[in-house]
Amino acid sequence: MKNNMAAVSTVEGRYAQALFDLAQEEKVVEKVSKELKELQDILVSSVDFGKLIRSPIFKAKEQIQALQKIAKKMNFSKITINFVSLLARRRRLTLLQTIIDNFFTIRDDVSGRFNVYVTSARELKAKEVDKLTEVLKKKLGEGVNLIQNVDEKILGGLVLTYKSHMIDSSIKNRLNSLKRRMREVV
Repeated sequence: MKNNMAAVSTVEGRYAQALFDLAQEEKVVEKVSKELKELQDILVSSVDFGKLIRSPIFKAKEQIQALQKIAKKMNFSKITINFVSLLARRRRLTLLQTIIDNFFTIRDDVSGRFNVYVTSARELKAKEVDKLTEVLKKKLGEGVNLIQNVDEKILGGLVLTYKSHMIDSSIKNRLNSLKRRMREVV
């Protein structure tokens, strides 16, 4: 079952699709998602883990042993353990980050979830996030996942980006628009 043609047109996409199909078949998509998120967090936070994954110095057998120890310690499912072991055997661990990203894309497409990126000049308060999420869910559907970003350069207001849409209600954008109109008058 091919859910996202863009994702499955690459090697990483095909691995992600295969893992997703297997997780879906075994009814453990959320568990595997959680485990992949934990692996992703380790990959970002641990220099040593990054070296283990990316360095050609380590033999596949060494990588498999290390990954299996980590996976068992974190109580990962057999599917996830076997999957990362397969990647190590095939010398594809360098693709792990992209495979995880593709897995999440496929999962989100199938479940109707999508990310809405919100950029604000300051960190939004919990009440503001809740209200914004509520409004977005009413307008866009229940699958909204809000991801915040702070960029002081926008001065104020919000910039929303989702799917192929962008709504820019920032003060910076309004000032630039006013500046363009003033130039047209002159």
